[in-house]
Amino acid sequence: MSSQPETPVDLVLSLLITFTAFPLGMVAALAHVFITLIRSIPTFIGLALGCTILTCAVLVASTGYALYLLGALGLRGLVGCKTALEDSARVGTNMASMFLEEWTRERKTIQERWAQS
Repeated sequence: MSSQPETPVDLVLSLLITFTAFPLGMVAALAHVFITLIRSIPTFIGLALGCTILTCAVLVASTGYALYLLGALGLRGLVGCKTALEDSARVGTNMASMFLEEWTRERKTIQERWAQS
């Protein structure tokens, strides 16, 4: 700062510089923002494509996992049904063989009774 007192001309010049510099500074700041945005358009496009591709990949992977899980659970259910059918067939066969043995014994008993009478 100068030690001289400010004259009215100094005040007017100071105001002119301030009123000129402030709008020019605002215009420069806005121009910088717009230029940065325009330069960043390829980056924005790349980020948008990357996010879209990653989202699709996550959706495809999630769908694949869900299908695998459903298939595995379905297969486990089918194996359980097969085991239950095999067990019931085995029990049925055992019951049929026991019935056949009992029927054979009864038939022999009936034949012996008929032979004795």
